Amino acid sequence: MELRPYQEQSVNSVFEEWKEHKSTLVIQATGTGKTIVFSEITKRLREQNKKVLILAHRSELLEQTQNKLDIFNVKSALEKAENHADIGTDNVVVASIQSISRNDRLLNYPQDYFYAIIIDEAHHCASDTYLKVINYFSNAKLLGVTATPNRADVRNISDIFETVAYSYNTKEAIDDGYLSPISIRRIPITIDLSNVRTSCGDFLSSDLQDTLEPYLGQIADELKEKAKGRKTIIFTPTIAIGEQMADLLEKRGFNSCCVSSKNTKEERANIIEKFHTGELNVVTNSMLWTEGFDEPSVDCIINLRATKSESLYRQILGRGLRLSPDTGKENLLVLDFLWHSGRKGYDVLSPIDLFIDKSRIDIAEDILNKENTEISIEDLQNKADAKYLLAENLKKASQKTFMGSKFEEIQDNPLIKYYYNDNELDTIVICNDEAISFYTGTNNYEWTPLRKWELLPCTEKQIDFLKNTGFNIDNIPYKGLAAQLINIYYKNKDKDKCSLKQYRILKNKGFINANKWKKKEVAEMIDKISKNHWRCPYGIKPNLYIPDSLKQKASKRYKNYLKGYNIKPNIIKK
Repeated sequence: MELRPYQEQSVNSVFEEWKEHKSTLVIQATGTGKTIVFSEITKRLREQNKKVLILAHRSELLEQTQNKLDIFNVKSALEKAENHADIGTDNVVVASIQSISRNDRLLNYPQDYFYAIIIDEAHHCASDTYLKVINYFSNAKLLGVTATPNRADVRNISDIFETVAYSYNTKEAIDDGYLSPISIRRIPITIDLSNVRTSCGDFLSSDLQDTLEPYLGQIADELKEKAKGRKTIIFTPTIAIGEQMADLLEKRGFNSCCVSSKNTKEERANIIEKFHTGELNVVTNSMLWTEGFDEPSVDCIINLRATKSESLYRQILGRGLRLSPDTGKENLLVLDFLWHSGRKGYDVLSPIDLFIDKSRIDIAEDILNKENTEISIEDLQNKADAKYLLAENLKKASQKTFMGSKFEEIQDNPLIKYYYNDNELDTIVICNDEAISFYTGTNNYEWTPLRKWELLPCTEKQIDFLKNTGFNIDNIPYKGLAAQLINIYYKNKDKDKCSLKQYRILKNKGFINANKWKKKEVAEMIDKISKNHWRCPYGIKPNLYIPDSLKQKASKRYKNYLKGYNIKPNIIKK
């Protein structure tokens, strides 16, 4: 079997790493032929008369491995359930980790029996069962093969594998033409995740079920239009949701069913066959097909199992990334739901998190939400790039070219700080006002105008508002600056913070940083002062007074402040 260039490179890299290291890892995107890579490695080892153990955690993966080894003319034996390898005769053993980790099987093998151990879906191998087998065959070379893992996966297996021999990600494979292009369409259904709990770093499936159930009819209606004519896999958080979804889609004209652990092996095989032939065009599953299932003609993926796990999400998308020119497949359509309006706060993964440049993700989200049709990942990236660069250029133009043209008008304003940088004018408005310092937390607030309208005079409405909230309007000459400060005011006014009037009372009495106190503490101190005929109560020194909330913090900032006045920092009690 002829290998693709990246597969050949991957195989060669493994043997190079094994010259100096005992263990190494191949990270290769789903759909790029990981099984082909380690089958070729196994073939070359057998040509050197070396024995190989291949480990996997699921029956489908074991069968897939044996089928691929047959293509490479490598004879293998199965170690699983009632199947036993013939020790001494069988040189390539494909084993279920659950079976071979049992003492009655493992101890039958001499510890030096295998030259190499290959672990499929290696991100699982940090478990005790895998470690037991790895440690038993402690002298064997070790190869882990996995799709692009997330940081948690890398952290978990970093003690097992010394190096990464080769890495080939999904984007590279799509760009090289080895995986299907991806298109996205946002489904305008906002699913609220605020009541969904997390377990082991991801959303709890039972809570997702309760959250999703009210939306299933609406989702089915959307899919009737948007998934029409596509071979579709739907991932659900529970079997119950999968069954309900399949029933709803059946009623709407789809040939659909749910595949789950409730099915026998024969029933699953029958479903796969019907799906392959087109008798079924939609199959729902509760994470059963995230690994070890290959149907290249799949051209639509719907994930109803909101997740924070990058490795899981990549596995889900991977079910639809294989090429299938014989069936007329042009791309993979991912129907993506708006998981809560505060999506980012819940870290729900979307295709754009995997394929769009991180600096452009916010822009891509806006584009995707406004698009009422599918858009390719490539087009989305290009549009996001264009908007990002336009914004950057406008910013530069506003600060330099435009501001330079307005220089004669603004150069005499005492609030304007200007300087030349590489012969170009940079402009910053420096604001120093008691109210500005109070709301922004800085004595010298800097503001850069980015648009022409921002340098227009303040409106009467802005002036009235700023005056009523305690700002000195003489220090705020520009419309854009006023708008910025009004926005800052609204962000701060509902916090546990005193009013500007209260702050000024305490400041005039000599108290320092009263704007950092709790609202209740400010009110209590003003009450004490008022009862004492507007004099500070006996024993309280305003310039040294620290309220309980700041004492408890015992922050370095306040310790340094006291040191600057030669006051021992132990005045602050934890």
